[in-house]
Amino acid sequence: MNLERFLPATALAHCDAVAGGDAPTDVPSAVWARSRAIWTLYRFAGVRLAELEWHEDLALPRIEVDEAGQWTLHVLGKGHRPRAIPLPAACLPALRGTVCRCRSRRRCSAASVQTTAAYAH
Repeated sequence: MNLERFLPATALAHCDAVAGGDAPTDVPSAVWARSRAIWTLYRFAGVRLAELEWHEDLALPRIEVDEAGQWTLHVLGKGHRPRAIPLPAACLPALRGTVCRCRSRRRCSAASVQTTAAYAH
């Protein structure tokens, strides 16, 4: 096992603090919700920051929720290959801070997501 690939304890502690913490008073709620979602995906789903870059022609990244309630993040991974990442339950509270403004809430793209604190069920 390559131990060099693991995050140092200080980085994990920071990820956990952001993922589970309240927004600082000097940070707008929309900015905090976005940051919280990114750190949570990085910490618990192994998403690379480059994979969260928007690709207009592919409509990626995109979140899909199946009938069983499993959330999957679709991204453009290494080598420009599509990658589907099943999201663990630890990611859902941070992602529920976004509202899909597209026709179907089962398929959301970054272009159709609006950050809000109102959607947190």
